[in-house]
Amino acid sequence: MHFFMIRHGESMANLQGLVTGGEESPLTDKGKEQCRSLRTLIQIRGLEFDRYVVSPMLRAVQSAEIIFPDQKFVVLPEIAETDAGHCAEWPLVRFLADHSNFYSEFDPDRPYPGGESHMDLYHRTTHWFMNAIETYGEHERVVMVAHNGPIACVLHHCYNTPMTCFPRFTAPNASLSHLHIDKTGVARLYAFGIAGGI
Repeated sequence: MHFFMIRHGESMANLQGLVTGGEESPLTDKGKEQCRSLRTLIQIRGLEFDRYVVSPMLRAVQSAEIIFPDQKFVVLPEIAETDAGHCAEWPLVRFLADHSNFYSEFDPDRPYPGGESHMDLYHRTTHWFMNAIETYGEHERVVMVAHNGPIACVLHHCYNTPMTCFPRFTAPNASLSHLHIDKTGVARLYAFGIAGGI
């Protein structure tokens, strides 16, 4: 399977420095322009895809609609960003004031208050990903428009990187990464974090 991973464009949550942002956090004007730039890059490179999947969160859906305006997407809750619970829409500085060791003494099994842990994110994302590998052929081209969390989880899984190091991989906004998983399950990363230049 050729698996292409796109992170959404800059969102208001990114701009405002929130923990993760809520489900309805939209793209900024810059984020929309980033997505248009990535669409142009994909067109120039002649990339085509067989299947399109998207996170249900607004910033991912808006990104998908800009980058692939003529395509229909399957919406997958499994590839949504980490649910940070009560703190999702808090400024990061406020969260760190109340939970100063959450990241500095990182435990992937520790959940956000009222939300998920990063291991919860890992399990739901990789469960879907492993099913996709089994379902789609070796040459199938699948594109996912989602978030840094799910993208990082896929790469942690493929490269046996412990979640205690999360996120070892950080994709820029509106960037494209390309994995190929062969019939033996070996993953090769051909591109990571390629953006359109905005």
